[in-house]
Amino acid sequence: MKTFLLLATSLLVLAACNKPSTYQPAAGDSSETIYADACARCHNPFQPGKPLGIVKSLNPNAQQVANKIQVGGTMVMPAFEQIPAERRLTLARWIIDNN
Repeated sequence: MKTFLLLATSLLVLAACNKPSTYQPAAGDSSETIYADACARCHNPFQPGKPLGIVKSLNPNAQQVANKIQVGGTMVMPAFEQIPAERRLTLARWIIDNN
Protein backbone atom coordinates (compact mmCIF):
# COMPACT_ATOMS: atom_id res chain seq x y z
CA MET A 1 0.00 0.00 0.00
CA LYS A 2 2.84 2.40 0.83
CA THR A 3 4.43 1.69 -2.55
CA PHE A 4 1.17 2.45 -4.32
CA LEU A 5 0.73 5.76 -2.47
CA LEU A 6 4.32 6.76 -3.20
CA LEU A 7 3.90 5.92 -6.89
CA ALA A 8 0.58 7.76 -7.14
CA THR A 9 2.00 10.84 -5.42
CA SER A 10 5.07 10.82 -7.67
CA LEU A 11 2.91 10.63 -10.79
CA LEU A 12 0.78 13.55 -9.63
CA VAL A 13 3.87 15.67 -8.94
CA LEU A 14 5.35 14.85 -12.35
CA ALA A 15 2.08 15.63 -14.11
CA ALA A 16 1.89 19.00 -12.37
CA CYS A 17 5.46 19.90 -13.37
CA ASN A 18 4.88 19.44 -17.09
CA LYS A 19 2.43 22.32 -17.42
CA PRO A 20 3.39 25.20 -19.72
CA SER A 21 5.45 27.86 -18.00
CA THR A 22 4.16 31.40 -17.68
CA TYR A 23 7.73 32.76 -17.63
CA GLN A 24 8.21 35.71 -19.94
CA PRO A 25 11.61 37.40 -20.22
CA ALA A 26 11.94 41.15 -19.94
CA ALA A 27 12.69 43.03 -23.16
CA GLY A 28 16.42 43.47 -22.56
CA ASP A 29 17.19 40.14 -20.88
CA SER A 30 20.25 38.33 -22.21
CA SER A 31 20.25 34.61 -22.94
CA GLU A 32 22.30 34.11 -19.78
CA THR A 33 19.62 35.90 -17.74
CA ILE A 34 16.81 33.92 -19.38
CA TYR A 35 18.68 30.68 -18.67
CA ALA A 36 19.26 31.70 -15.03
CA ASP A 37 15.60 32.67 -14.54
CA ALA A 38 13.88 29.88 -16.46
CA CYS A 39 16.26 26.92 -16.74
CA ALA A 40 18.90 26.86 -14.00
CA ARG A 41 16.58 25.73 -11.19
CA CYS A 42 16.27 22.34 -12.91
CA HIS A 43 19.40 22.29 -15.08
CA ASN A 44 22.96 23.13 -14.11
CA PRO A 45 23.54 26.77 -13.21
CA PHE A 46 25.81 28.61 -15.61
CA GLN A 47 29.42 28.92 -14.47
CA PRO A 48 31.82 30.54 -16.96
CA GLY A 49 34.31 27.99 -18.25
CA LYS A 50 32.25 24.98 -17.19
CA PRO A 51 29.94 23.22 -19.66
CA LEU A 52 26.23 23.12 -18.88
CA GLY A 53 26.05 19.49 -19.93
CA ILE A 54 22.31 19.58 -20.61
CA VAL A 55 22.13 18.88 -24.35
CA LYS A 56 22.19 15.09 -24.51
CA SER A 57 22.02 14.37 -28.24
CA LEU A 58 25.09 14.52 -30.43
CA ASN A 59 25.53 17.71 -32.41
CA PRO A 60 22.06 19.20 -31.90
CA ASN A 61 21.29 22.24 -33.97
CA ALA A 62 19.86 25.43 -32.50
CA GLN A 63 16.44 24.83 -34.03
CA GLN A 64 16.14 21.44 -32.30
CA VAL A 65 17.01 22.97 -28.94
CA ALA A 66 14.65 25.91 -29.55
CA ASN A 67 11.83 23.48 -30.36
CA LYS A 68 12.47 21.62 -27.09
CA ILE A 69 12.30 24.93 -25.22
CA GLN A 70 8.98 25.70 -26.93
CA VAL A 71 7.24 22.34 -26.43
CA GLY A 72 8.94 21.14 -23.25
CA GLY A 73 10.20 17.74 -22.25
CA THR A 74 8.51 14.41 -22.06
CA MET A 75 7.83 14.30 -18.32
CA VAL A 76 9.09 17.25 -16.31
CA MET A 77 10.34 20.13 -18.45
CA PRO A 78 7.59 22.69 -19.03
CA ALA A 79 6.95 24.32 -22.38
CA PHE A 80 8.22 27.90 -22.51
CA GLU A 81 5.68 29.15 -25.02
CA GLN A 82 5.87 32.74 -23.75
CA ILE A 83 9.47 33.15 -24.90
CA PRO A 84 9.26 34.59 -28.45
CA ALA A 85 10.61 32.38 -31.24
CA GLU A 86 13.61 34.61 -32.02
CA ARG A 87 14.59 34.74 -28.33
CA ARG A 88 14.21 30.92 -28.03
CA LEU A 89 16.57 30.49 -30.97
CA THR A 90 19.10 32.90 -29.47
CA LEU A 91 18.83 31.09 -26.12
CA ALA A 92 19.27 27.74 -27.88
CA ARG A 93 22.47 28.98 -29.56
CA TRP A 94 23.74 30.22 -26.20
CA ILE A 95 22.99 26.83 -24.59
CA ILE A 96 24.84 24.99 -27.36
CA ASP A 97 27.79 27.39 -27.14
CA ASN A 98 27.98 26.82 -23.38
CA ASN A 99 27.30 23.12 -23.41
